[in-house]
Amino acid sequence: MSPNTLSTVINARLGDAAMKDSSIIIKYLKDLCNAGKNKHVWRTQFDSCDQRQNQSIDNWLCELRDLSRKCEFEIGCCHLCETEGVLGRTVNGVTDNDVRIKLLEVGPNLSLDQAIVSVRTSEMSMLQAEQIHPGGSVQSIQTSAYKKAKSFKGTEVAAAATTKVNHGTSGATCDKCGFEIRPGGHNCPAKNDKCNKCDQIGHFKSVCPVKGKLSAIYVNRIASTKEDTVAISITPEEGPATQVLTLPDTGSTLDAIPPSIYGSHFGDVRLDAGTHAETATGNHIQSLGSFKASIKWTANDGSSRHIESTVHVLEELRKPVLSRSSQQQLGMIPVDYPHVRVHQITDTHRPSNEQRDSDLSKLMAAHPKVFDGVCREMDCEPVHLTLREGAIPV
Repeated sequence: MSPNTLSTVINARLGDAAMKDSSIIIKYLKDLCNAGKNKHVWRTQFDSCDQRQNQSIDNWLCELRDLSRKCEFEIGCCHLCETEGVLGRTVNGVTDNDVRIKLLEVGPNLSLDQAIVSVRTSEMSMLQAEQIHPGGSVQSIQTSAYKKAKSFKGTEVAAAATTKVNHGTSGATCDKCGFEIRPGGHNCPAKNDKCNKCDQIGHFKSVCPVKGKLSAIYVNRIASTKEDTVAISITPEEGPATQVLTLPDTGSTLDAIPPSIYGSHFGDVRLDAGTHAETATGNHIQSLGSFKASIKWTANDGSSRHIESTVHVLEELRKPVLSRSSQQQLGMIPVDYPHVRVHQITDTHRPSNEQRDSDLSKLMAAHPKVFDGVCREMDCEPVHLTLREGAIPV
């Protein structure tokens, strides 16, 4: 790295955690170098972005979305142009013509979410078919770097191991890799492999005994303003309290912060094992870890409440999010949300007659020109009240 480049990276103030990750530094430099490109140049690249041979669906979709953001479709028209553009490239640019035919059979009502599910399902089916009958062309499909998980690493390893043994079978299957145990001895390909579901060593994800699915968290690009965020105080078990602007997300099941916030505010806090999350469209998000912390929120009336929670550090997150469960515990939304209205008025306390008379007396004393000293129900024709010029209702 040249002295000028090194100076640029240091002045960027990416945070301690980001400075240790070469991929974040490279991405920052790429974005910096491409900052001056004209949107028409990006649109030309977007229109010619077809799925390359052996490129996984998720890597290709990520490339399309990255180019579409740089094309500034929402400035010229609306955000729907970006969605329709990605949908069009998905149909026209997918490598497998059979998949394209399947998408076209849906007709004009095909949505982007349907197209993504269809192409991912087709790729998964091809990989599973390769697992049953190794040796086909599917074996060359690369796994998504976006998911950061080698979900099908065991397929190629097991296929290579199968060709080296005799074709006799015992009928039993290995509970670590899922393949048949050969009579001449079984050299399990998963014995030193790491499961991409529970992170334990010694078995593949396909036979992992841990049940349940990933927590869901919505991390798509949100056009939020400063008023959308709320200030909360996060106090880890091993550090001082830090105020963080977070986005209340009723679709999230995790309290989470991006790596940049962790590096700048909680870099000295030790991380425990985290929970891998997924977006609303099913894309997996790598977790860097989690830590226990106390979360405190002060409402606009001055009242405050704190809860104990687990804060997760997620790679693809753009801003801190507060889960629905935490919002309910802090009193931001009703406990029964979404089954009750947020602004539902409940009559929980009626003032006594003495309290009502006292309040009326104070009101009449404060506004003698409006009241004549007696507060009673008016028995007359309906009247129209007009504010004086410059008056402000309170």
